[in-house]
Amino acid sequence: ELAPGFVTSAVVPLEGNAGLIGRSPLSEEGDTAPGLAREVARGFPVVRRLEVEPDGSGTVLVQAELRRVTGSRVMSTGLVQLVHWFNLEVVDQPMLAADEVEFLVLFRPAGAPEPELAPEWQPDAAIEPYVQSIRYPPGDFLLFLRPLEGWAPSASQLAPYRWQLAVLSLMLLLPVVLANGFALSREAARTHLSRAQKQLRGLLVNLPGAALSVRMSRDKDRAEVEDEVHFLNPEAGKRIWGIEATAIERDSSVVFDLMTPEDAARARASISEAAAELRPFHQVWPITTPDGERKWLQARGFPERQPDGSILWSSLILDNTEEVERQRELELQRDLAFHAQKSESIGQLTGGVAHDFNNLLAVIMGNLELLADDEDDPDRREIIRAGILAAQRGADLTRSMLAFAGRARLTPERLDLNTVVEEARTWIARTLPKTIAVRVQSEPGLWPILADRSSTESALLNLILNARDAMDGRGTLTIETANVEVEEDMPEGDRPALAAGRYVVLSVADDGPGIPDEQRARIFEPFFTTKPPGKGSGLGLSMVLGFIRQTGGTVRLETGAEQGTVFRLYFPVADRAAAPVEGQSEDTATRTAAGARILLAEDEKDVLTVLKRTLERAGYDVEAVPSGDAAFLRMQEAPYFDLLVTDIVMPGTLQGPDLAAACRDLNPDLPVIFLTGYASGTGTTKPNTTDPRLTKPVQRERLLHTVERALGAAQNTD
Repeated sequence: ELAPGFVTSAVVPLEGNAGLIGRSPLSEEGDTAPGLAREVARGFPVVRRLEVEPDGSGTVLVQAELRRVTGSRVMSTGLVQLVHWFNLEVVDQPMLAADEVEFLVLFRPAGAPEPELAPEWQPDAAIEPYVQSIRYPPGDFLLFLRPLEGWAPSASQLAPYRWQLAVLSLMLLLPVVLANGFALSREAARTHLSRAQKQLRGLLVNLPGAALSVRMSRDKDRAEVEDEVHFLNPEAGKRIWGIEATAIERDSSVVFDLMTPEDAARARASISEAAAELRPFHQVWPITTPDGERKWLQARGFPERQPDGSILWSSLILDNTEEVERQRELELQRDLAFHAQKSESIGQLTGGVAHDFNNLLAVIMGNLELLADDEDDPDRREIIRAGILAAQRGADLTRSMLAFAGRARLTPERLDLNTVVEEARTWIARTLPKTIAVRVQSEPGLWPILADRSSTESALLNLILNARDAMDGRGTLTIETANVEVEEDMPEGDRPALAAGRYVVLSVADDGPGIPDEQRARIFEPFFTTKPPGKGSGLGLSMVLGFIRQTGGTVRLETGAEQGTVFRLYFPVADRAAAPVEGQSEDTATRTAAGARILLAEDEKDVLTVLKRTLERAGYDVEAVPSGDAAFLRMQEAPYFDLLVTDIVMPGTLQGPDLAAACRDLNPDLPVIFLTGYASGTGTTKPNTTDPRLTKPVQRERLLHTVERALGAAQNTD
């Protein structure tokens, strides 16, 4: 059904196509299958074998790719092997001997012009070739032949000579002629086989792989030294394996020495199964060539049982390295995209949770501070103070989570890491057991950095606690600071993933067992921990990494089996003085006279209540409203408020920044303080950078101090 005039001898895959083998529609059914002709397309055919026997009979074996066409899609479905038997017949040339003929096979695609021929193969050549055309749907195979010594004369021309030769042969030379003819026939057959082999090798010169034919001895299922290599295109040895073809022909098992023992065992097992079941073999495996090059080879083979019980393997081996590397790159990009998407999702979730959590902490902290004002009992005041500290720690935890997500609103200031480490020594002793020795190595003249103090201290604490757990409570902890310069021409292994410039490094090292290779790639993942349940959240290192990246630096890990672990935090050097911490002033703000009118807009009822009580106790006249729209209506009714305190995100039309702009249209000099439970801004609208912004929960002293500064600035303007 696939090619009129051919007989299908093999189809791969066999399943579902077994009915095609051996069928010839022209001889048995008289017509091709029209449905199949419409649905199946063939790839470029390749002549795999051309054999001619001394009697003139011959065989052409063609292999082509099967494709199925569906709409505009072409899908490869397998390989088909077709055989055409022919018999050379030359009219009026009875003395032509097939073993004295040389051949040329060309393929002419359908619709293509006649192929260009060398002068000696053209019809007007000195020895005119005989041409036989073999029909094939994608095109025609053209078989050209001609005698090596020219065409033999016709029978009528040779008749007199034949009689004379016959008489002489009978009389004098018959024994010699017979012996010589026998010897010449054997030599001609040998010459013909050699010529056919050369032609086959010529076809395989440009094959992008190795064609390998190996005969395995009887009752064997694996490649060994004594296996006989029937054929290997000589160019393939160096090109595929980096080994001379002669070495492979001497011992075909040397190709397995290029694999790891595990891969070689798997390959031999697959070959054994295919040989036992006489089914096609297909596998991809890695090798390392003698010069150290890493390659991936794809092998396809087919075993055939021979009459003597041995197995003849006909195999095609291709260099599949480029495709494997491309697939690995695609998988790497997919993993990177997945991790980026996961981090973004966690960041969005963290931001939303932090907003609600900060509002709850604002209510708790504000009410506890109000209770502390009315409590005279020292014990109860201590209990209230502990609750306030717990709320502050909750706020710090929220900031750490937001730092991991890259959404924390940090308050950078100029820091000396040596000072931070020295201050930390006061609580390190309480954190670590006495069985852990602490060494601090501080570099004199350390460059200043610009970083958030609280987050820096939290990062140092996280690394110290991890080192303590890694050493199981016994060992030496080393804390070190150093100035480093990252240069463009630094070796790749020595240079951290940072732009060239000056950095200050804070290192925390332990002499524990180190981090296993299978865990190194995951230690910065959120919620990944090697500690038992209840001993760790898996957020410590991820928060450290998020904070350092937000600061403009990076974290570098150095570890090895039984070599301990070192975490190095790289901070960019501060090139200018840090801005004053938000909510503070270099000049102490003076208390504003009581009775200032404050318009307070906050959508969380409990937060609104505690803020109103806090400001009223400080002597301010506060009017509280639950939304930006309500605040603007009140401002339109009485535009003489002295201060607007508003949440940034609220229900309704007017968000905090919009409300501030609308109110300033009525009162241009109105000071504004923004409150937020989010990490930074509102996502799409940002408040004026000149207006103070406080992140909930905010301590009462900071709130009142910021209010005093805002009112004082307004009075100074007046």
